[in-house]
Amino acid sequence: MQSLQTSFGYDKLFTVEPEGRSGGLALFYFDSFDVTVLFSSNRMIDIEARIEGKKVSMTFVYGDPVTENRGKVWDDLVQMSMTRNENWLMVGDFNEIISNREKRGGR
Repeated sequence: MQSLQTSFGYDKLFTVEPEGRSGGLALFYFDSFDVTVLFSSNRMIDIEARIEGKKVSMTFVYGDPVTENRGKVWDDLVQMSMTRNENWLMVGDFNEIISNREKRGGR
């Protein structure tokens, strides 16, 4: 990952190591954003950043591909929401497709 950090030109790198042969998350960012990692797991990285003097919370999510495990991700997000009073951006792949009809291009 550090070679990608250098190639992409970012100052900082935060990683969550994979479990076995799957998973793992990486967050690349610049020093100028004053980033504090508040929480991380194999499914998300939650940060607080100062951007142009404004405090912003951001959560980068990779939802569990196993349907039975998805509730844990949502439980964590709901818990986080109870302490948030500032701007909050959630972005990622939430893996929340209910049926194949929601997809384009078939299965």
